[in-house]
Amino acid sequence: MTQPKDDLREADTTETAVAEPAIQHVELSYAEAVQAAAPPDLPAEEPVGTPAVPDPEVRRNAARRLAESRRMRRLRIIAPVMVLLAFLCWVYTTHFIPSPSMTPTLMPGDHILAMRSWIAYSGGAVPARGDIVVFLPPEQPGAPEGYYSTVPEEPVSTNAVDRLKAIVARRRNVEVWIKRVVGLPGEVVQIAQGSVYINGKELDHRYYNRQPDAGPDYPYMFGFLPVRLGADEVFVLGDNPLDSDDSRFWGPLKVGSITSKFVRVIFREGANGPNARKARAEQEEGG
Repeated sequence: MTQPKDDLREADTTETAVAEPAIQHVELSYAEAVQAAAPPDLPAEEPVGTPAVPDPEVRRNAARRLAESRRMRRLRIIAPVMVLLAFLCWVYTTHFIPSPSMTPTLMPGDHILAMRSWIAYSGGAVPARGDIVVFLPPEQPGAPEGYYSTVPEEPVSTNAVDRLKAIVARRRNVEVWIKRVVGLPGEVVQIAQGSVYINGKELDHRYYNRQPDAGPDYPYMFGFLPVRLGADEVFVLGDNPLDSDDSRFWGPLKVGSITSKFVRVIFREGANGPNARKARAEQEEGG
């Protein structure tokens, strides 16, 4: 059974009216519209208070850690430098040249660097020909006992401080010489007619640049006689043999007397430098 069309249209209209609520038109004033469009108010920021003062113990710990950090930083820088300096002092030494016996290689007033013999000639090695060596001066045959020694007597004081001062002074006053090695252990050395002969052959003049005199004016020298060197002996000459007290006078040098090997000139003070003047004054006082 069908419902009339007019009744169906009326029913649809009714249902639509129920489903869609009626839109209300509300008129707002301008001020209300601006207020409605404005963003919501944010909460007010809380005032920042005074920061809390750290505890004194915390401050002390922080300062202590900072000081320790700085101390360790300095130690990391200073320690390697100190180790290097100690090593250099252990291996090297310095000397001052007061006389012209090694000219023109070494001039009066030169300050030189030398490597200590325990490292320069380690393992029982002997100097090479041409090496310039620093050594304790031997006693000259015929000279008074102790003539070449400038070492004071051992300290006799019972005071430890006095003994230490005396030992330091004693070490500072040890006199050393410097010459060039021309003859090696086991060789036969002879000086004749202004030339040096090794095992009967003339030595190359690059090892000595001036003629070593062999005249009778040298009372302690070997003259023209050949000298056979022992297993622990070398023959040394000054580069300026006209003004050098060397093996021509007192014979072969014991290898054990060598204290160091010349490395290089550090700087040249000159003949009129303070140390050179002091050395000349001491020589004049000594007569």
